[in-house]
Amino acid sequence: MYSDEVWTGIEYQVAAHLIYEGLVEEGLRIVEALRNRHDGIRRNPWNEFECGHQYARALASWSLIQALSGVRYSAVEKSLTFDPKLKPPFKCVVAAGSAWGLLTVEKTKATFEVRYGRITLRKFGPAGKAKTTEGEQLLTAGESVVRRE
Repeated sequence: MYSDEVWTGIEYQVAAHLIYEGLVEEGLRIVEALRNRHDGIRRNPWNEFECGHQYARALASWSLIQALSGVRYSAVEKSLTFDPKLKPPFKCVVAAGSAWGLLTVEKTKATFEVRYGRITLRKFGPAGKAKTTEGEQLLTAGESVVRRE
């Protein structure tokens, strides 16, 4: 019954893995082909069916955000670091513990704006170059942390 289906969740996982391994163009080509199939003309762009409709495996698409942004959040270290695989300007959503927000990376500046919840940070910046702040910084919805190079 499922032999003719393409499992989008597997495609997203392979694409994310390629991006993690530095094969960004190859990973994005898989995503482009997948999105072209679910273009709203032949297939519903909001229901990537496999094993029936609304199957959870397609949620693997969220791994692309992690792979492309290189975002790492540690509640223990209270750090938020990033390593975008695409050239600036780069924007993406970040979910970190009990908060989520928008990460914007430009050539000389990076900003994380909390849109919901609260997060405490001690470190923020590019992976391997994150700066430790003096004390902890509690950010709530509407507040931002900025790092300039």
